[in-house]
Amino acid sequence: MRGLFAVCMLVFLLSGCNATPRVPDVLDVTIPPLATSDGQQLPPVRMEIKDQRTHSHVLRVEHHQDHAEFATTASPLATLISRELSSNWLFSPQSPIKMTLFIEDALIRVEHIDRTYQTNHNISLRLEGEHQSQSIIRRYQTIVTGAPLSAPDYQRMQRSFNQGLADTLTQLLNDEELRQWLIQQSTR
Repeated sequence: MRGLFAVCMLVFLLSGCNATPRVPDVLDVTIPPLATSDGQQLPPVRMEIKDQRTHSHVLRVEHHQDHAEFATTASPLATLISRELSSNWLFSPQSPIKMTLFIEDALIRVEHIDRTYQTNHNISLRLEGEHQSQSIIRRYQTIVTGAPLSAPDYQRMQRSFNQGLADTLTQLLNDEELRQWLIQQSTR
């Protein structure tokens, strides 16, 4: 009887392990097309993008307090953001306007709580500009909280993160206060 009980418990445990999808090693971060303002082009700038996060992963799955798994991007996040912004904004090493974009946070955090998985996405960017004695600091953030799930859906998380990153970059490109500051600096 004990042997049968042990076998049943083992089968139950193994079937439970198979129900939770394996955490991917790499997330495919592909930014959807950005919804920028109609025809309004930002003046050219010298752009530098710095990743200030203390880690390189974009996904953290916390199974319990002492155990987490991580996933990164195939290319550095700063490279992906630079590529996307440069397709919507002219970057020129000769521009007198210097801009630095800091990646402060870009993470999907998945917590296993009471047999469900809670998901939070946080993307936070800070843009600092300087030209002569003028400067500007702007912040852009997107936070997405998902409904509890019985098992993580990594494909959905990836799509949601990609859209959140696109939304944050769109905030930057459509920032009217930034646009006005850039226009003022380009006429000096």
